[in-house]
Amino acid sequence: MDAFRQDLYESRIASTQRQVDEVIQHRKSQVSQEGTVRIGTALAIPAILRDLGVDPTEVLTEAGLDSKLFDDPDNVISYTSRGHLIEVCVATTGCRHFGLLLGQQGGLSSLGLIGYLVQHSSDVASALRNLRRYSHLHVQGGVSDPYAG
Repeated sequence: MDAFRQDLYESRIASTQRQVDEVIQHRKSQVSQEGTVRIGTALAIPAILRDLGVDPTEVLTEAGLDSKLFDDPDNVISYTSRGHLIEVCVATTGCRHFGLLLGQQGGLSSLGLIGYLVQHSSDVASALRNLRRYSHLHVQGGVSDPYAG
């Protein structure tokens, strides 16, 4: 890689890390006692419901959620509420593999800035370090380190 491309690459990574730091500060103001996760990994729920012939607004209302929750992938939802939402989706659609359909829609982009940083890390070791270092931006109250006590 020539020096210009290397500088451009390092600049993009530094910019992404600054954005991640800004998100950290924003999230600290939203800390709750209950475990939470970004809604980004569940953004496909309304589309899946529509594909299955169900009105997403009705399902979200039944689950006690506002459809505006899905307007920003960085919005957070409690584990309990997300689990309840998926249960309501399964019950309403009769689709027992609803979670599988949701999982098929995911990817690194569903992790937001963390996914971008991981995808553009210089090597696998850096990608895993970045994922571990910033996973708290995606999940709060969950164990993201398989080696944690």
